[in-house]
Order: sequence, then C-alpha cells, then structure tokens
Amino acid sequence: MRPLALIVLLIPFLPHAAVRSPVRPNFTGTWVLDTAVLGRQTGWTDAERFVVQTDSTISIRQHNISEMGETRDSILVPTNGHAIPQSLRAGVNLTNSAIWAGDTLVLTTHGTNGARSWDDVRRWTLIDATTLRVDQVVHMNGSKVRDEASVFRRQ
Repeated sequence: MRPLALIVLLIPFLPHAAVRSPVRPNFTGTWVLDTAVLGRQTGWTDAERFVVQTDSTISIRQHNISEMGETRDSILVPTNGHAIPQSLRAGVNLTNSAIWAGDTLVLTTHGTNGARSWDDVRRWTLIDATTLRVDQVVHMNGSKVRDEASVFRRQ
C-alpha cells in the first residue's frame, strides 16, 4: 500500500516535470548574406540582418543593397502570432506577425496599397550556429511572384 500512497502523492507534481518550454533557436546577432551559397536569387548584392531576440519578441533591422539602390527597414513583433499593424507613407499599410513552427520562426507581412495586396512569408531556420536559411514566398493579389531562399552567416 505504501508504493501506491507515494504515487498518489507525486501525481500533482508530474505535469510540471513533463511540461517544458521548447528550446528555440536564438537568432540574436548580425547576419550577412552569403551570395556564394544560393547565388543572387534575391537580386541583392549584399544584405545584413541585425537581430535581437527575447523569449517573446524579435526585432529585425534589415539593410539590403542591390543594383537599384539600398533599402533599410525594421520590425519588432511578438513571437506568439499576434499581428502588429503599421502604416507607412503613401497609403501603404502593413501587418507583421511571427510565430514558431517547431524550431523555425515564421515571419509574415501582409500589405495593402490601394487595390494591391501582398503576403510575404519568411521561414527562418538555423542550419547550424553560424548559418541561417531564410525561405521566402511572396504572393501579390493572389499570385505567387517570388519563391526563393537566402543563406546568411553570423558575424
């Protein structure tokens, strides 16, 4: 009877021992585009990502360079799927969200500008401690206009 009594006493503590928060990859750091790995599918000749990640948010500053010029932007989103609206110049409205799918961070931007709308989905996956793969799919007005991958190296 004593072993049964011990089991009954331990039952309330079992869920706490069995349930653990998943260990998520940490993307914090400076990442530089590796054009040698997948070529220049993006059209960028250079790109950097400056990332700060906490348990509940991710902040990304982007700097992209192409033959057409430079772009810089930044986002700060919670990683629980909650969408953050953002209004830009000239009637451009964006909604950014991020959510974990296993050990991959899925960043989604939905944008509108008048009659045009687009969805930009980027799946961030750490290949190893120094290699980040970003798979991007963009749909504009319901049609896929981009499906490509980029590789970044941690600096």
